[in-house]
Amino acid sequence: HRRYVLILRDPRDLAVSASYYGGHRDAATRDAYVARTCRVFTGWEAARYWWHMRLLSDTTLLIYYEALLLDPVAELTRFSQFLGFAFDPRDINTAVHSSSADTMKKLEKNGKLDPATKTEKNNAKVRSAGNSTFEDELSAATVASCTQKMRVMLPAHVFTEFERLHRIRRKSGHGIPRRLARHRRQKQSA
Repeated sequence: HRRYVLILRDPRDLAVSASYYGGHRDAATRDAYVARTCRVFTGWEAARYWWHMRLLSDTTLLIYYEALLLDPVAELTRFSQFLGFAFDPRDINTAVHSSSADTMKKLEKNGKLDPATKTEKNNAKVRSAGNSTFEDELSAATVASCTQKMRVMLPAHVFTEFERLHRIRRKSGHGIPRRLARHRRQKQSA
């Protein structure tokens, strides 16, 4: 009996990540890239959702990437239960630690993780390793436009879940703008 795991990611974050991977380092070209491609990434997530959940719903577990970032232990536990594995909680915690942003950044810094592109050795694969950074990276107009495309193209409950997870991340401090996060840390240490 086959089982599938479908991990959906917020198309706004997908587009930002792809823009960096594609070499769009300055804000203007990154914003333009996301404005051009957000419909593609939204369509891709919608098609993947439709394929798995409509055709393989009995055998597919849906995980939102942002939920995985917010509570990796709970999501990995759900994943292992779906597959019928009884992982020891210590093993799940080890997996979470081994794949954490901090661990990945250290591996990259020490040359144990290949750069994002072979031609650019200083190109970080683990850029911010955070979630919901799209608001930091994009103009308000591009965020609004991309959000509207998502609202139209995604199933309503998928769009609603992306928005719900985004609100949780913002409220919990995950993905808060870097300048604001830096300001908060400075204020707390003062």
